[in-house]
Amino acid sequence: VEIAKTALVSNVYPNPATDSRVSVSVSKTNSLVEMNLYNLMGSLVSTQTIDATSGNTTQVIELPENGNTFIVELIQNNELVGRHKILTLR
Repeated sequence: VEIAKTALVSNVYPNPATDSRVSVSVSKTNSLVEMNLYNLMGSLVSTQTIDATSGNTTQVIELPENGNTFIVELIQNNELVGRHKILTLR
């Protein structure tokens, strides 16, 4: 019996951000989701793990003061399942 993979739905808000915090919402999923934040040069800024196995979850990201464009990638079971560009207006 093949078990279908749960579809991951994600959203980043506010975007563009007006301060150093944004929220990433992730729909309920059957495994942990790794969230990686990169600056525009491609350097890894931070990594967090999101546990959305019990329901929809929202995680807050603190954006570094230096820089105004970031990329957040969501990885599930070693597979890229989401990518969002985050812009800041500071």
